[in-house]
Amino acid sequence: SFKELYVSTLNQSDIDTANQMGYNPEAVKFQYDFLNDEYEKLPEGLRKAIEDGRQIIVLMNPPYATSSNMVQGTSKKGVGFTKINNEMNNKKLDRAASQLYAQFLYKLHKMNIKNICLFAKPNFFSSSGFVDFRKKIWNNYGTSYNFI
Repeated sequence: SFKELYVSTLNQSDIDTANQMGYNPEAVKFQYDFLNDEYEKLPEGLRKAIEDGRQIIVLMNPPYATSSNMVQGTSKKGVGFTKINNEMNNKKLDRAASQLYAQFLYKLHKMNIKNICLFAKPNFFSSSGFVDFRKKIWNNYGTSYNFI
């Protein structure tokens, strides 16, 4: 049981399943395209919490896709083309802009979310394609950001 719990998903069917199974009945469940939808589409209570600077913890398991996968036959052409991808490209964030999970992290950065629990490959800590991402975005997190 949570005092406030917001659960978002890209697919309405996920919300329907959670409701049918009785998962987190107290949660505000909403459909949201995290990489394309506008901030204003978030539920009002969540927007207010963000704007008031309240502590928010984000638990996420974002997609790990890129449109330029080097493994032959696994290309997902166009999967990385989102509004966030466009913003990241405009900021010259190199190959990180094509990685969907990096796009999620960038969006959280824009929202000033400081507590992130993430299931992801550690490329953004060490890959040469993430140098600009680390310099321009990640290094701004400092010690106030927590990764578990």
